[in-house]
Amino acid sequence: MPVERVAPEELEAILRAQHVAHIDEDTQRILAARSCGCPVEQIAECMHVAQSSVYRAIDRVQVAIFDPHGLRHDPWAAARWFSHHSGCCVAFAAGLITNGRIFPREEGLKG
Repeated sequence: MPVERVAPEELEAILRAQHVAHIDEDTQRILAARSCGCPVEQIAECMHVAQSSVYRAIDRVQVAIFDPHGLRHDPWAAARWFSHHSGCCVAFAAGLITNGRIFPREEGLKG
């Protein structure tokens, strides 16, 4: 069922209820950076990984969020999910954003 065919309040309920356990630290750094608007190219450079690795990490999380409900992967809905789960599933990422320390050994987020 595509995201467009789900009523907004139903999608919001799905996003609030869909927890994703055990998101590793590197993936949380990627999610934090994307939430702050960092382009994939900058994330890959700062983390010393290929851009394809960044895309794969993002996709793994979107699979865990959307696939159990038959929903299309949607970056806007994923951002809503992130905001709903900043106190649990992505608490580490939210803390990195709050402290301006997404990437190790940086003084603040550049972007």
